[in-house]
Amino acid sequence: MQQHVYNKLACACDIGCCRYQGGLAVWSEFSKHKDAWLFAEPVKEEEAPGYYDMIEHPMDLTTIREQLDDKLYARKEDFAKDVSSLPS
Repeated sequence: MQQHVYNKLACACDIGCCRYQGGLAVWSEFSKHKDAWLFAEPVKEEEAPGYYDMIEHPMDLTTIREQLDDKLYARKEDFAKDVSSLPS
């Protein structure tokens, strides 16, 4: 699944004015995955003690969506880094 999503990301994000829609299309692909619920929200420290000590760049679908909506991804590489932090 991840290779397909990266191909879509490369095409969509290079369009420039359509960067948000391209990122949203990639986000949508991930959010439809049967195991997406595991990464829907940020991990709470009290639910997984030590998680933030082990994971260097924690990421979840809600945070990615918020950053897309707030247009905080200046470069497609920044978006790709967050997306690639999710397990495939």
